[in-house]
Amino acid sequence: MPWKSYHTKDLTEIFLFKFIPFHRLEDFLSQGKVWFSRADKFGDKMECVRIGDLTKIPLNYKSIENRKRMILISCWHLADKESLAFWDTYSDNLENRKNIAIKFKRETLLNSFNEYFHRNDTFYYQTEWLHGKVQYKNLINAKSDVLNQCRIKYPPFRKEKAFSYENEYRFVIQKVDEHSQDGFGYFIGEPANLSFEILINPLLNKTEFADLKNRIIKLGFESKINDSILTKWLRPDIW
Repeated sequence: MPWKSYHTKDLTEIFLFKFIPFHRLEDFLSQGKVWFSRADKFGDKMECVRIGDLTKIPLNYKSIENRKRMILISCWHLADKESLAFWDTYSDNLENRKNIAIKFKRETLLNSFNEYFHRNDTFYYQTEWLHGKVQYKNLINAKSDVLNQCRIKYPPFRKEKAFSYENEYRFVIQKVDEHSQDGFGYFIGEPANLSFEILINPLLNKTEFADLKNRIIKLGFESKINDSILTKWLRPDIW
């Protein structure tokens, strides 16, 4: 199996959610590709940091940044149901707001990743393909003995404890050279033939909610729309 699992042994959650703005949904529905961002493009500046980096004074941040340019990551929320906290209400405009979630069964998505592996394998043979749950550790201001207990084989699967609310599941492409672009689109199949659901932000007002739903219908994916479990509670006007 091309994709190697890491830290998945005791998982009980069934679903993976990806919260995205509408233009990312359009890209996915038109191309059938899951976006992998280069690790240096994430907001967490200490993404993929190694324990050895944290024990050096001063911190060699340039070295960390160079390493991150060799790592591509697709982030998902692992859960049995969605969380209200992940619906974006703060973006500067509606187009950038994460008002859409795509929801897959974890095993279904993994099967698609494996099925189309050879179509996507355009990198050097040393590239590692990994998937698994992120581990959250207390790294901030930790002493050396505590940090040494936080060592893991693959640093992209470890984050600071403060981010544990994300309950993140990742697909990671670990390259041996720098990736020249900001990311990589991984083809997983024709969207019309994939088994997944599209959820719309239940916090939107009635007009915004209806507009997004109509835009998805016009793209030909009405059958994929499924009301968020929070919709009826937050939107009693549609009961």
